[in-house]
Amino acid sequence: MRNQTGAVIAAVVAFVAMRAVTRRLYGKRTLLRQTSSAPRLPPQVPPFQDAKQQELYDTIVDTRIKVIGKDALFDERGALRGPWNPEVASPLLGRHLERLATAVRTENSLEANVYEVAILAVGVAWHAQFEWYAHERLARKAGVADEAFPLIKANAHPRHLDGILTAEELAAYAFSRELALSTRVSDETYQSTKAALGGDRAMADLSLTIACYHGVSVLLNSFEVALPEGVPRPFPEE
Repeated sequence: MRNQTGAVIAAVVAFVAMRAVTRRLYGKRTLLRQTSSAPRLPPQVPPFQDAKQQELYDTIVDTRIKVIGKDALFDERGALRGPWNPEVASPLLGRHLERLATAVRTENSLEANVYEVAILAVGVAWHAQFEWYAHERLARKAGVADEAFPLIKANAHPRHLDGILTAEELAAYAFSRELALSTRVSDETYQSTKAALGGDRAMADLSLTIACYHGVSVLLNSFEVALPEGVPRPFPEE
């Protein structure tokens, strides 16, 4: 326990130092907040839906409710939470993102614990509140170690998670984190990730998973998607 606590503290210190360097290079990151409490996007629920919107709404409900539960899927108005309300607002485009996200879960060559760690790293990069809220629960369900979550949330360097994450989880985390921080992946990281995950299909699946959830994060942050009432924000807003 003492070693784990020390790892968390070291990770937080490293994260603060990294942020200081980033701000010197690129300036302080400003998280802009909406001034109105009204949602940016109206709830896409009957009777305000056309046939295509209703079709996608029904598909999302059918495929998602058993995965994340009613409270996470629906808000207090009966609208879909998360990225799903924006998807329904634009059903001809939204259905394709939803199909990709469903395929990530059902047709991925990677195990759920591996791709969920990669998704969490994307959520950290975007400070996507809902993404962390939803996928922390899915990652725990998939068997990711409890000790990993505060470290991942602190954007810890992969070395601080060595021995906490499995080799495959650690490789996916390092790859996703490096890509988010630098918009590139070094040859060393690429080759070590490929060796850990097992080949070209695994690398393609990992990259498509990460790409999907960067897109999801854009929706979540563009529309200031709210968490369920009473749920604390995973990330502080500056």
